[in-house]
Amino acid sequence: MRADIITELRLEHPKVLVGRFDRPNLVYRIKPRADRLRQVLAAIDRHSGQAGIVYCIRRAEVDELSAALVRRGLRAVPYHAGLPDAARRANQDAFVNERADIVVATVAFGMGIDRSNVRYVIHAGMPKSIEHYQQEAGRAGRDGLEAECLLLVSGADYGLWKSVLESEGGSAPGALRKLGEMFAFCQDAVCRHRALVTYFGQEYTAPSCGACDVCLGEIAGVQGSDAVATKILACVAELRGRFGAGQVADVLTGASTERLRAMRHDRLAAYGTLRHAAKHELRGWIEQMIGHGHLARSDGEYPTVILTESGRQVLRGELAPPPLRSVRTPPRRSRPGLVERGVEAPDLFEALRAVRRALAAERGVPPYVVFSDASLRDMARLRPTTPGTLLEVKGVGEWKCNEFGERFLAVIRAYSGSAAPGAGTARA
Repeated sequence: MRADIITELRLEHPKVLVGRFDRPNLVYRIKPRADRLRQVLAAIDRHSGQAGIVYCIRRAEVDELSAALVRRGLRAVPYHAGLPDAARRANQDAFVNERADIVVATVAFGMGIDRSNVRYVIHAGMPKSIEHYQQEAGRAGRDGLEAECLLLVSGADYGLWKSVLESEGGSAPGALRKLGEMFAFCQDAVCRHRALVTYFGQEYTAPSCGACDVCLGEIAGVQGSDAVATKILACVAELRGRFGAGQVADVLTGASTERLRAMRHDRLAAYGTLRHAAKHELRGWIEQMIGHGHLARSDGEYPTVILTESGRQVLRGELAPPPLRSVRTPPRRSRPGLVERGVEAPDLFEALRAVRRALAAERGVPPYVVFSDASLRDMARLRPTTPGTLLEVKGVGEWKCNEFGERFLAVIRAYSGSAAPGAGTARA
């Protein structure tokens, strides 16, 4: 890439400066996608009231998911190339100016977006390359504070991108290789920071990042994984590829439904053989089996789960069953303190955010121009009550102290129940 830039710009003996690809303040998580809306809502709940971006592959998914979030009272807006220009601009401005907390978007969103306090990026579908993933996930935590990057992946994503790339013709060979690398990245249970850094040709020497699902111990092997995988394959074989993942999971868990009984699926040998598992957990394992290539989805409006040749080889004992992973639920909030201190007074921090929004609206600028989240966190921690102590806050210089200081100091004094003498020298 660097050589290409030098060649295209016809540079002679340029000085090449290479930064680090690692973003230690980002917590990377990858989960099998079982219930998109439920999983997205769970992640948003970990960052309630904070800014986030949710990426989808298709425009229709953007519209559907953003509408579902709005129905649940969340301040979400859609963004994709199919929207009128005026609507796209309005939604982008709402997000930048903190009138919206969540943008649900295709990859068309993000270029030129300068909101530093994005606390989470959710990929509701797999990107088509590690380069795309690094760029899109990297829109989180640009202020240096902790942020979460969650990727929900399904074997169907690989098939979708493969068909898209193959239809594009000439660019497909290199693109298909990158797609395979992205899918392999999703399947590997290795430190996410290490995997990304080494992919881009840099060394990662730390034994553990402490900031990904693998290193945080959120991924564990399934007990009796070989038997579980074999039972899933046997059930799909019995259903002869005529039903979707939901019906496969119902059979395996021994569900008691009218549809299941009417089809006499409660009499199958596979019925109830995994009754200890939760249905959503089984859906995740089915997705992993699709990812390993032992199951596949049929084409059509209502795709079914079908057995592949390698799946048949597993059932015949010619191939070893693939390892399956269980994903533990992460804590409600991203792990604090990776780079910056946590907020000791969250309610004061929110009050300071409200002041920032008001000042930004008065001046017609984005809120981050007034103060970053890092500065507001330091204010909430240090609680300065005079201009002199306000200058000790990260990101507060003389001009901002004089221009904005008194508005923030008044909130902090009210919160602290004090009115320090000499505090009125700053002007609003």
